[in-house]
Amino acid sequence: MTSAFFRTPAITNYKNPTTAWKEESSTSGTFEATSIEKILQTAHLRGQLTAIFAAARDEYFEDGMDSEFSRDLVDFVSRYGLSAVKVLREFISDLTLSSETVYEALRWIGKINDVATRNERLRLLEESLRSPVASLRDGAVLGLAWMDDPQVMRSVQQALLKETNWLVQKSMHHLLEQLKKTASEATPA
Repeated sequence: MTSAFFRTPAITNYKNPTTAWKEESSTSGTFEATSIEKILQTAHLRGQLTAIFAAARDEYFEDGMDSEFSRDLVDFVSRYGLSAVKVLREFISDLTLSSETVYEALRWIGKINDVATRNERLRLLEESLRSPVASLRDGAVLGLAWMDDPQVMRSVQQALLKETNWLVQKSMHHLLEQLKKTASEATPA
């Protein structure tokens, strides 16, 4: 005797995921092949970024020096642009990764010289100012210092008001001084 509690309801709207996009796009136009392509591209980028972070597990990072990880990260963002930054945002928020590696990534995100991804990278670094991990907030401060964009002053000021780690507070104060100087130099006299 089968209990009603254990019965599986019948699946009435099941569509094979490999062919559903064809059916939908041919009938209603709501789901296009480009959506599948985006999903596959995102999966590919996640795989590449996973490999980059995995290779960095045993790497030693030295302040002021590039590393295999930093070169791979810069190449990844340069090659894949905004899509790479969006996938990178997911990795940065993953607290299971080595905080030392994520700290290094945040520093280098600010150093990347790519106009097309600049706003997304700024946003990612601003979001990282709210990380629960102090070293990641510090990495975000260093990344923002490299970008030297006064438009983030408000975000840094708000983060400073909530900051409890005195070393990160000190870094934030230095960043604010730098950004104020940059803003004053950009303002015509």
